[in-house]
Amino acid sequence: MAENKAQPNDFAYYNGVVAMSHYSIENPDIKSIKLAAQKLAVLFEGSDLYKNYCLHKKAIEQDPLLMERVINYRKNQIELETKRLRDGTVSFAEEKQVAILYTELSLHPIAGDFLACEYELLELYRNVLDIISDACKIGF
Repeated sequence: MAENKAQPNDFAYYNGVVAMSHYSIENPDIKSIKLAAQKLAVLFEGSDLYKNYCLHKKAIEQDPLLMERVINYRKNQIELETKRLRDGTVSFAEEKQVAILYTELSLHPIAGDFLACEYELLELYRNVLDIISDACKIGF
């Protein structure tokens, strides 16, 4: 009978304590899940939705000033959401500033199309993650 030796991926850390995991990377279940994820990635990559996103992303990248505006909008949006989570509230002026940035970008033919494609793609990602998390509850 072969000796059962721990592999580097067999360990997890919980509150600074090393705990042995029964599910290493070599586990057949883990391999099957990773293979399914790779197949799903190929489906995403071949989809019209992703191809359309890449086309619009390339158009944004051709205009550095427009790309900077999109990045600035995202930064402001993340800062607003971080503040909302941290403080529980944000001011009307802060909300309005981000809304104005979004409105300006969404009215721009290239940026508007890019943001719409990006949103659709991220919604699909979220839907896939929702399917997994609904099926496999983790936590209390």
